[in-house]
Amino acid sequence: MHHGQLAIIAASLLLGGCLLAAGAPATAQASEPGACSVTKAHRAVHAAHRAYVRAASRYREAQRVLRATRAATSAFGSSVGRWVRSARRAGYAWWEMPILMRVIDRESGGDPSVPNAGGSGALGLIQIMPEWADGSKGWYWKQWGLPALWDRTSAWGSLRHGAHMSWSNWGE
Repeated sequence: MHHGQLAIIAASLLLGGCLLAAGAPATAQASEPGACSVTKAHRAVHAAHRAYVRAASRYREAQRVLRATRAATSAFGSSVGRWVRSARRAGYAWWEMPILMRVIDRESGGDPSVPNAGGSGALGLIQIMPEWADGSKGWYWKQWGLPALWDRTSAWGSLRHGAHMSWSNWGE
């Protein structure tokens, strides 16, 4: 999506803005045209601008995810690079992404069901030890509203919980 397309979206939101600002559903905009006050028009402009800013932010994030996915895929293969978007949604900062991709490559090769080859009991995408998922560290996970018991072979669970662990757990 280009900035011109975002401007078109913002303008289309503005066209029916009086009803939008008044809380009317989007479908009513086309069926009930009419006059509106300057205040309502002003609110519609602000609502359209906020929608534009959010859309532009999502667009920039999507572009960055694409670049990072390409970089990780180039460096480690598609089985690792495919986890970039999920990692961002799980809460990893951009500066952590190269570290995380290296850890995923080294620990599981991108396969969330892989057990540790050395027999340590570590399991999953980033090879989390059993004591982190058996409920005994509930006090630790509670501060982020995460469940104390979770499946370490779940890529999403592994990424969400791993985002709140220290990189020292992986020697980073």
